[in-house]
Amino acid sequence: MGDKVRVRELDPESQELVISLFKGNPEGAARFGEGGYIMPSVYRKNVDDLKNMPVRPDDTWVVTYPRSGMVYL
Repeated sequence: MGDKVRVRELDPESQELVISLFKGNPEGAARFGEGGYIMPSVYRKNVDDLKNMPVRPDDTWVVTYPRSGMVYL
């Protein structure tokens, strides 16, 4: 497959803040990609597949904020 996305853990203080702010996300968050974007840790499961998925010229993209429609069980 293609390139791997760089994943960095948050420092403990930032991780605690994320968990306290987003109570439905007990896994916390991590920094993803070269830009260090903070996303829920659960994103780690699919990040490489999403980055390297094949794209066709006739694909339609629906783009929203990362938390839109996410459900934590």
